[in-house]
Amino acid sequence: MKTMTLIKCAVLAVSLAVPGIGQLTAADTNSAASSQLSPLAKARTIKVDSCFFDSLPLREVIGNLNDQARMRDPDQKGVKISVATTAPTYADTLITLQLKSTNLAEILNRVARQANLDLVERDGGLILAPKKQP
Repeated sequence: MKTMTLIKCAVLAVSLAVPGIGQLTAADTNSAASSQLSPLAKARTIKVDSCFFDSLPLREVIGNLNDQARMRDPDQKGVKISVATTAPTYADTLITLQLKSTNLAEILNRVARQANLDLVERDGGLILAPKKQP
């Protein structure tokens, strides 16, 4: 049986309290300006030093990214990220990803690509939805 490694986006919680050690930072936007951005634009402002997923189900990846977005958003609201209700079978798709010096939007685009889904803005959030048929 394959052991799943917990998601590690950026740094361990313990190191967040230590100045200068791998801290994640949001872009230089003030709280009022960031609350007026579209979800995708806001996701682009949320900087991530590193992100590592090792064969984790999409539902766990999305849960972690929601937490990370909330922690790093100047408003502490984050960006609502979900899998479309029309794509429940995708929730078990295993995601493997390793990125450095990136932002939340880039991570979501790569996750969507791996799961063969589209990243769309809908209902004030970002949704991973099935690709539209041509």
